[in-house]
Amino acid sequence: MFNNLGIHFIQYPTGRFGFVGTLPYELGSEVKASGDDIRAGRFTTKNEDGETVTIKFPTFETIQEAINHADARGVSYCISTSCACMKLRQ
Repeated sequence: MFNNLGIHFIQYPTGRFGFVGTLPYELGSEVKASGDDIRAGRFTTKNEDGETVTIKFPTFETIQEAINHADARGVSYCISTSCACMKLRQ
């Protein structure tokens, strides 16, 4: 499995932190897809019960919580000193 997929940590306008980029499923949770998910063209699939589901990714109060979430799931990433990710961490 390719693990370092171009994950970036960002701070949303709400002040919370999350992930953008090519995200592995391990970072998210499978939830029942809403009509809005389907209409917006978000990734959906059928689960074993035949329900239409999608993957939702959490947001965090701090960038360190987002990093810890990725680390706990074995997802690697690169934090470059020139990247906004590193600037947020300082």
